[in-house]
Amino acid sequence: MKLRLFALVVAAASLGAIAVPAYPQDSHALNPPSLGDLGGLASEAAFEGLFSDDDGSVHEANIEQIAEWGIDPGCGDDRFCPSETVTRAEMAAWLYRAAARLYGNPDIDEMQFSDIADDAWYLPYTQWAVSTNVMRAVNGSFKPDTAVTRADIAEMLVAAFYHLATGAGASWSKGTFSDTVGVPRTAIMAIDGIYFAGVSRGCTTSPLRYCPTREVTRAQAASLIARALQAEIPAIGLVQNEPGSAEGYMLITGGRSYDRPPHLDPKVYLIDHSGNKVHTWTTDGDQSIHRAKLLKNGNLMVLLKRHNRSNSVTEIDSMGRIIWEYWYPGLHHDFVPLSNGNVLLLSQEARNNEEAVAAGANPDHLSPSGLLYDKVIEVKPVSIDRGDIVWEWSLWDHLIQDHNPDQ
Repeated sequence: MKLRLFALVVAAASLGAIAVPAYPQDSHALNPPSLGDLGGLASEAAFEGLFSDDDGSVHEANIEQIAEWGIDPGCGDDRFCPSETVTRAEMAAWLYRAAARLYGNPDIDEMQFSDIADDAWYLPYTQWAVSTNVMRAVNGSFKPDTAVTRADIAEMLVAAFYHLATGAGASWSKGTFSDTVGVPRTAIMAIDGIYFAGVSRGCTTSPLRYCPTREVTRAQAASLIARALQAEIPAIGLVQNEPGSAEGYMLITGGRSYDRPPHLDPKVYLIDHSGNKVHTWTTDGDQSIHRAKLLKNGNLMVLLKRHNRSNSVTEIDSMGRIIWEYWYPGLHHDFVPLSNGNVLLLSQEARNNEEAVAAGANPDHLSPSGLLYDKVIEVKPVSIDRGDIVWEWSLWDHLIQDHNPDQ
């Protein structure tokens, strides 16, 4: 686990009714056929702006804008190559530079990929993209030369610019567009998010289609990123600060995650009395933060939920380094750091129906899954990955039944 200095916006506001800007659809379907794929390029030798091959394109203003912002300088010789498909490597670089424009230069975790050379110019960008879950690597392979699809770029934009996710409506099961049936849920939510945020209008309007499998050109990607950077960032929510309210900070664990199976945001935010975000912690891999508490020493203690695995309670410092971690089956909901340095943990245990009936339970009141009950344990940290149970209390030992007097 490593702290991400690249802190995403806590977006908690509902967009409600949204006025979507009237710009052309993302695809080229509405462009006159005689103008070519990019909405018509000027044939004369002289050109306006930074590039000679985007004059007359519906994407020209956005292409010129991202170049001025330093997101992409073009493909050389005063050209942008707008009709070429954008690759995953290029997309990683574009998103890094765009995110840095909003949030400042982020840290980059060093990692290796089986299909990227150590001296590749785009390696740092791909490392950032994977370590922050903006993009994915499968079995150590990034596939840098693979073209980005329209579904791909929607997920990448929402992951990189968290405020876009607030646009995702409640219709994620089928999506807003008529052609997203069968598309993964995370992609549908992201597609809806960038649509309602005014970043994308889809590829056709009658019917409303997004064309999720279509590859994205450099011109289209330029427009999507430019709109994402200019999209309105919703307010963090109502900030009410009345006389008599407690001074200090508030710790917030994130809400719904758009890229994590447990549906929990893998981040913890520290905000001040005025609602300003002061610090952010982020987990790695498939872990999500379910509960977090600030300790007196300034460290953070969190309950980590890992997909399809047991949970842990973990103490991390301000730089995100693990100080202590304790895994135990069935940990859930809450924990209590004690003044003696130990931690109280709540765990769930189970007895099958045969065991429960033998102890006197009424079989008519048991579920097919048996009897679930809680146990409290007090754990003493011993080393970075070890803790000793010094006391425990199980509800099983204190159950009272009036069904079978012989039990």
